[in-house]
Amino acid sequence: MEQDWVPEPASLIALGAGLAGLMGLRRRVR
Repeated sequence: MEQDWVPEPASLIALGAGLAGLMGLRRRVR
């Protein structure tokens, strides 16, 4: 598995969306 992991925009967006979703859910539950 020779693959240099590079923070691509897509992965960053996915991470951001996931975090935002979790925060939103927590806010809704509260």
